[in-house]
Amino acid sequence: MFPEAEVIVREEFHVRQGRQSRDGLLFVLDGAFTCRLGDRQDTVEAGSIYALHQDEVFQRQVLRPLRCVYVRFDRFPVPLPSGILKFRDQTRCRSTTEYLTRAVEAGDREW
Repeated sequence: MFPEAEVIVREEFHVRQGRQSRDGLLFVLDGAFTCRLGDRQDTVEAGSIYALHQDEVFQRQVLRPLRCVYVRFDRFPVPLPSGILKFRDQTRCRSTTEYLTRAVEAGDREW
């Protein structure tokens, strides 16, 4: 199955704690949130990409109104660590995030 994506806007998460149903990436466009995975808590801000794996138990809270692209996978196509993803080429990362956002907002399934 192909990944699914949507732009989400939240003042607060609908589910603040639970178990992740599928692998997912959050491309944070605006705002900030905290997410606890086990003993680690991350503060995730605009410009970040955050990875969650299927069946991970999380606790999260919106700190500033949030707008992000949420991409769900049956399984990630490549191995990824949980949490904030770090990229060497930040310009490329921003460009890809902007492209993905435009495509998802336009309803383009070929992104």
